[in-house]
Amino acid sequence: MIKKCVYTLCVDNYFPELCELTLPNHEAYAKKIGADFKLITERENPSWPPTYEKTQIHRYSYENAWNIHIDADMLIHPDMWDITNDDLSTIVYYSIYDPRLYFPANPYFLRDGRLIGICSSFLAVPNWCSDLWQPFAPEITFDMARQSVERIHGIDDYCFSINFAKYGLKGRYIFGGDNPPIWYVQHLEVGGDCGDRKEEIVKKAKELLASWE
Repeated sequence: MIKKCVYTLCVDNYFPELCELTLPNHEAYAKKIGADFKLITERENPSWPPTYEKTQIHRYSYENAWNIHIDADMLIHPDMWDITNDDLSTIVYYSIYDPRLYFPANPYFLRDGRLIGICSSFLAVPNWCSDLWQPFAPEITFDMARQSVERIHGIDDYCFSINFAKYGLKGRYIFGGDNPPIWYVQHLEVGGDCGDRKEEIVKKAKELLASWE
């Protein structure tokens, strides 16, 4: 049996009312597919946005055949299948986008030419492709990186999109296209400061979980 791990980033006391619902859901999915479950709870890069802590997965990535990240504001349907497979050369992603919508051109995007922006919300990466999780080189400071990001909490996507292009990595959709069946994966899309939407988001999460029982 191949070794797998599911990770969820949950730092700085992120939305505890929602995480009470989503984290057990993620752990249940990990158990279903025979994977370990690991919470990333410590800040190692406190001067960077919290989402950048997803790069911590790089440290563990070679210990497992597959490393899967699920955002803390996502719910996975109990019928969702194991998205890993025997092809360790290809990343499996929930969603991608045109990086030109959010990031400036850089030599890696231009050389690669495929124009693939990586969305890290639900992402499975085999260890042959562990370069995807690689943090920015030490000489790239937060101030330098932030100048290239329209939405600062998307700095993780910027890092992973650069790595995808830089290393010429391959990928495919979980669902075979960019319109996943909504009953399998629900992204509550908390984003930045959700303010007075918190009660609405928690209510929706509870209703979804109840409907799946």
